[in-house]
Amino acid sequence: MTHYFNTLGLPDRTLLFDTFSADALRDHILSGWESRGALRAALEKRIPELRVRSGICGRLMAAIDRGEANWEGMWRRETGN
Repeated sequence: MTHYFNTLGLPDRTLLFDTFSADALRDHILSGWESRGALRAALEKRIPELRVRSGICGRLMAAIDRGEANWEGMWRRETGN
């Protein structure tokens, strides 16, 4: 769960099992409601970036399937690695 919130740029929104309780859940929900505008803005910024990124593997598999010789170069360009 932590990974997904980190990916969304919202690491502080993770509710951990170590501190889980009815009170912690209530406080977490209320905090989210109170900061819903900021959360919406963060998601509206981050989700389009993640959509583009999510297509990388599909484009890579299509390149390999087509027999493209330079699929490794494509991977480096797409991911920056």
